[in-house]
Amino acid sequence: KKGMIFLTSIVVVFFAFMLLFYPFKAVRVKMLPLDNKPEFNVVLNMPEGTALPVTANLVHGMASKLKEIPEVTALQTYTGTASPYNFNGLVRHYYLRQQSWQADIQVQLTDKHDRSRTSHEIAVEARALLQPLLKGTNGKLQVVEMPPGPPVLQSVVAEVYGPDANTRRQVAADLTRLFDEAENLDDVDNLMEEDHEILRFIVDSDKAQRNGITAEDVNRTLEMAMGGFILGDIKKNALIDPTRIVMQVPLSARSQIYRLSQLPVTNRIGQFVPLHELGTFVFDKQDKPIYRKDLRAVEFVTAETVGTLAAPVYGQSQVEQLLKDANDGNGYVTPDGTRLAEEAYWLKSPQGVEGKSAFEWGGEWTVTWETFRDMGIAFAAALVLIYMLIVAQFGNFILPAIIMAPIPLTLIGIVPGHWLMNAEFTATSMIGFIALAGIIVRNSILLVDFAREAVAAGENVLEAVIHSCEARTRPIIITALALFGGSMVILSDPIFQGMAVSLIFGGAVATLLTLLIIPLGCISAGRSMHICPIGDGGNGDNGGNGGPTGGGSGGGNSGASPVAAPARPSKSAMAIGKDVAVYAGMYGVSLGKELVSGIAGWFTAGRKLMVKSKARKAAKREQERQQARAQTVAAVAREAAKAEMPAEAPRLKVDEPIPKAKATSKKAAKPKMKSASTGLSPATSKAVDEMVKPEQPDVEAGLALGQQGEADDSATANDAVSSSIEAKERKKTPGRRGIKLKTDI
Repeated sequence: KKGMIFLTSIVVVFFAFMLLFYPFKAVRVKMLPLDNKPEFNVVLNMPEGTALPVTANLVHGMASKLKEIPEVTALQTYTGTASPYNFNGLVRHYYLRQQSWQADIQVQLTDKHDRSRTSHEIAVEARALLQPLLKGTNGKLQVVEMPPGPPVLQSVVAEVYGPDANTRRQVAADLTRLFDEAENLDDVDNLMEEDHEILRFIVDSDKAQRNGITAEDVNRTLEMAMGGFILGDIKKNALIDPTRIVMQVPLSARSQIYRLSQLPVTNRIGQFVPLHELGTFVFDKQDKPIYRKDLRAVEFVTAETVGTLAAPVYGQSQVEQLLKDANDGNGYVTPDGTRLAEEAYWLKSPQGVEGKSAFEWGGEWTVTWETFRDMGIAFAAALVLIYMLIVAQFGNFILPAIIMAPIPLTLIGIVPGHWLMNAEFTATSMIGFIALAGIIVRNSILLVDFAREAVAAGENVLEAVIHSCEARTRPIIITALALFGGSMVILSDPIFQGMAVSLIFGGAVATLLTLLIIPLGCISAGRSMHICPIGDGGNGDNGGNGGPTGGGSGGGNSGASPVAAPARPSKSAMAIGKDVAVYAGMYGVSLGKELVSGIAGWFTAGRKLMVKSKARKAAKREQERQQARAQTVAAVAREAAKAEMPAEAPRLKVDEPIPKAKATSKKAAKPKMKSASTGLSPATSKAVDEMVKPEQPDVEAGLALGQQGEADDSATANDAVSSSIEAKERKKTPGRRGIKLKTDI
């Protein structure tokens, strides 16, 4: 009964502390707190169509006001042009700010170690100083701080969808007014442009055609006058951004319509035609920009969170409440008849917006939701894996539940810790909560494992649990103290403060609950503490069940006290750890050897493959050389036959043999006579005849092709003669060498 009361009280305390999140809002939730940066930006958006001097004068006054802040060291103003942007400016499209009604101020602060206030506190003061300067100007001001996490379009973003452009813009304008009424929202703006007039030139197509001038010629002339035509650029000192060359009419001339009407436009034949003869200037409304997301037209309403409840979820909840309270409690109704409060989407994109109005919350809320969702899924998966590992370790399904019971109860320390430290529950707080799970499980396993070994040694469950707490309390407390000491280092960091609070307060409560809940749970689940069956006690007809202390009551009808069966001898934790280390080392060594052997085998196979590939390539090249050599010899023989034989053929006599050259082993004999009919030496005639008739064996040709034959004296002499002739021919000119090659093969 006392155990149930204790367990119930813990559960009640757990849910009571959860109320600090909602509805009391004592513990605020945020993705990441703002970091202490050395800079921030002031973004000014004047009404569309505002002249550049008006914007510049207001920016100058704002910069003068910001100089009154003592922590400000430098200021840079940008009017009508984009300031150097960072990652945050890239996401917010600050590089597109090129209009005369747009301006930026970059504010540089002293180092965070040289000032007592954070950059967020200074930015709040700057907003309060600059807001009065905007009265009567209809300008919109945004104080932009460097985000500690992923940058977004704005902290609070409402993406408005609708069936048509007019309905969508009307809903966005109404939402903008509701954003202004929200308590925790400021710097409210939207991406819609106000109506403003522009000067448009309407080309008379008939007049332009009669003068041989096209609309492109008119546009080019106006661009050259107004400064929008780029003639070229100057690349100086290898600058990344070259200096553009722009032609522009002086302001005194281009600010007067009748002066612009006198601009000459050149046709294709070089004639000049005044601009007023080609059309007229008219005042017109500027077209509205159309933004799209996922191929659907959308309007954006933005705001920054301010005050103590700086998380987007609080400002968004206030806006939805204002939507419900509009029209005397009947709720806001869009022009197409939709109750907008019922079409607010937090976790998914609206569907069917082609026929109704709806809006989706974006900005920092999307990042917060996705981050906490993914970490929650990872935490749940980690808990399942931890439970499976503990079940595999103890072979029981009850003990793992007891071991993991203190994990969610750490929130009893985490939530009040954030409240006491006035810290926001951020993503780093969630990381600390997840990290505590491993520490708690480790402490619980120490207690349970020691108690199981004591029960296996013959002690009852109660005594084993008491001895386990006596032996394991000191290492558990030492672990907690080490955790506290390490967490103190990051307690003052604005980003990781949530993690430090979770580890310190959650670790303290987890240590206390581990020493209370785990022993009580082990005693309640006494039978699960036995490594093996403890006997037949309680199996008799009249016998009772075993108690929580592990001893069975009387067995059977004998009424005799049961005798506990001897427990299996078990090793100590040190011996088990030693065996595990030995087996793990042997396995690691074996795995390393196999890995090295496999890598060596791969290298050997690769080397053999490369050798074979090289051999195949060498054989192929040798075969190609042999074929080319044979083709060259055959071609030379054919040329020699064509050059000599046809011309001298009429002089040949059939009955007149051609004398052959004689050779000795010492010296090659010169031919003693030449054929009177041919004029060729006998050796040449013999070589030509043998080349033309390849079926006759030729010892010299065989030696030239690298074939081995019988080494007789005549072959040796002829080879020597051929070698000497080739050596002499290499020294001659290419032309003579070619002719000699044909006659002395």
